[in-house]
Amino acid sequence: RVGWGGFSMVAVLLDAIATAVGTGCNYDFFINLSDSDMALRTHAEISAFLAGFRDTSFVAVKDPARDWMRYRSHAHMRRLPFIECAGLGFAVLNATADSLFGEGRAACCLARSGPIIYTTAPLAPPHMPEDVEVFHGSQWAILARPFFKYL
Repeated sequence: RVGWGGFSMVAVLLDAIATAVGTGCNYDFFINLSDSDMALRTHAEISAFLAGFRDTSFVAVKDPARDWMRYRSHAHMRRLPFIECAGLGFAVLNATADSLFGEGRAACCLARSGPIIYTTAPLAPPHMPEDVEVFHGSQWAILARPFFKYL
């Protein structure tokens, strides 16, 4: 199972990359699309476009200064420990629904993640070093061969 927003999405991507690299085929890019995406250009058009960007990866990154609403909406994921439950949902440690969504606005799910279980555990919230800047992005990307082989 793969849970939206969880590490299981990364695990599947890394497995797909390892499988693609293991085939021994000669290609320049790895394009990750979801099951609901559809290419709007032909293979020839995509290949012609990417030919001018050899060894360049395309990854969506949301800069907090330019997309503050999305950055703010994900703040809870930086302040609370979320544990993915085998792609079925999340356990949020040391929090309540009210503390996550606001009093009276309790929700059972986080976007398309599945149910959230609230519990207490003797774990401290994640600590982000002061000199590290957190960006948000998307797992949908076009990765150049040198990069995906590195992964």
